[in-house]
Amino acid sequence: MNKQRMRWMLGLAPLMVAGSLAAASFEPLFRVVTPKGSCEVLVPGTSGYVPAQKGKAYPYGTSIRCGENGSAVILLSAKDAVQLEANTAAELLDDPGSRECKILRLHAGRLNTRLSNDLPETALTIETPLAAGYALGGTVKFGMATTAEGATLTAQADSSSTVKIVGPQFIIPALANGAGARITTVPDNSFTRIENLQGEYPIMINRGTDERAPAEVDGMPNQDLLNVETSKRAAVKIWRSRAPVGGTLIVSSMITDSKGKVKETFAFAVGKPSLGSRTIFTDLESDASTNAVESADGPQEEHAQEDASVVDVFQMDAPGEEDAIRADAPAADAPKAQEAAPAATGSPSFEDLFF
Repeated sequence: MNKQRMRWMLGLAPLMVAGSLAAASFEPLFRVVTPKGSCEVLVPGTSGYVPAQKGKAYPYGTSIRCGENGSAVILLSAKDAVQLEANTAAELLDDPGSRECKILRLHAGRLNTRLSNDLPETALTIETPLAAGYALGGTVKFGMATTAEGATLTAQADSSSTVKIVGPQFIIPALANGAGARITTVPDNSFTRIENLQGEYPIMINRGTDERAPAEVDGMPNQDLLNVETSKRAAVKIWRSRAPVGGTLIVSSMITDSKGKVKETFAFAVGKPSLGSRTIFTDLESDASTNAVESADGPQEEHAQEDASVVDVFQMDAPGEEDAIRADAPAADAPKAQEAAPAATGSPSFEDLFF
């Protein structure tokens, strides 16, 4: 190699390094900058938790837990941090798909993000057993709690902040500017309830097999996603069961407004868009279940029979699936509440839409 080419390569090297560093959103290691009270870490390759050291850098793959009086601030970069509150257990991981992207797995407790608003959508994922948060920007608060009766996840974005929530059969494209949601589920995941805590935003019901389905495909709206507009105290409820023949996942869902009135119901076979039904309810006179009155511990609801009837049309892909969708989804015990699947009898007072 001649001297001129060597000098050119040596001059280019700093630019190549700077470019590679700029591509990464976070530092290769994270730092625990302000551990308080009981705060412990479990480093990969070690056998037990030890007290977190202030300012020390830890590798991804490390678990961290804060006790009853503990807390910690985790510094991901000079501009990005996550605060763990008391009684919180979490794990920080490299994303298997890209080491430049990180995952914070929240097992229990509460955390607050303090992130730049210009991060890539997948730079940091807040992963929980119920759903995951992507496209994080600004300050977003997460809370995760699990009991023998089920689990609850809350997510709320502060002003000028945003997060996308993705879970089984649902997507919240954006919680932003104070909007919040509460997601509850039962241990076997046969029932999920998504409640709008604040703001107005859509919830997408996902009929496809791609959990992170894009909003558009080839410039057209994704036909696997059904858009449901919600406002404060509105709710989306999802029941899941398996078809007796073939084992296809059958999903029934109900949408209620802020006063608890049933607005729409859906039923579909996951991954089979030709198999399903949609019902829109109008001017119902009977009492509906309410989301407005509930205890602080969780939703408390009683469900009435709606004054409506259902007519379903199906294109069958396998025997046994029609009966599974036509039947009301089995009742499921939500955390501290009994939830009834969509039921409809009596004279028709709605419009059926088929997809």
